[in-house]
Amino acid sequence: MRDRYEMFTRVILNISKNIQKIKNREMEKFGLKGKQVQCFFLLYRNPEGLEFKELCALSGTDKAAVSRTVKELCALSYVYTEKNPYKKYKNPVRLTQKGMMTGDKIDGIIEEAVNFVSGDISEKDRENLYSMLNLIDENLNKYCKGKGE
Repeated sequence: MRDRYEMFTRVILNISKNIQKIKNREMEKFGLKGKQVQCFFLLYRNPEGLEFKELCALSGTDKAAVSRTVKELCALSYVYTEKNPYKKYKNPVRLTQKGMMTGDKIDGIIEEAVNFVSGDISEKDRENLYSMLNLIDENLNKYCKGKGE
């Protein structure tokens, strides 16, 4: 049991660290931060825009972090929101033209990295992997809720 725990947590932590390294390195080329990748990715894939609540849900990030990221990207002219003071968090966030051009490049980098990393994995193995990871995630969520979190 301890070996399974040690192996699982070590692998997951290493994967997470390496993803962060890649995100930081690749975003640096655009003068951006790795933590901004997910926001860019989601907005690029949803050109009609996303509300803060949707960005939070899809990225798995809290509202404060999304708000900071959107503010940073607004200041750099990558995103914009329509200004309606009565609907602060319901205004959709959209990429600007500059953001779309950068998003296209980021999307290409993501595709290249995903293809490289998963190159030797069959489609069936990939489906099984994601299925098992989703099951583990669901079970961890149930465990946390059962422990009062």
